[in-house]
Amino acid sequence: MANADGGCGVRESESGVFGERTSVLAKERDQGKAKAAEVQSRWVGEKVEHALRAAFAKSGADPRNERDFIDRYRGTFVVDAKGEV
Repeated sequence: MANADGGCGVRESESGVFGERTSVLAKERDQGKAKAAEVQSRWVGEKVEHALRAAFAKSGADPRNERDFIDRYRGTFVVDAKGEV
């Protein structure tokens, strides 16, 4: 609600507190977004690796070559918006 002079009724001394709190909240938000991106990246990596392990198992190839297979083809596959590889 605005004052008669068009201000929002916040004293100058209070604006510093609001600015500090806004800064803290923005920092927390940014940290939360970074953590969510990290978790999503890890989830995508695990999902792709699981799909590659399943494909390798179905191929009947020598189990000693599984790690090479996964390392070679990991970058080829992506997870779509539906969460499917």
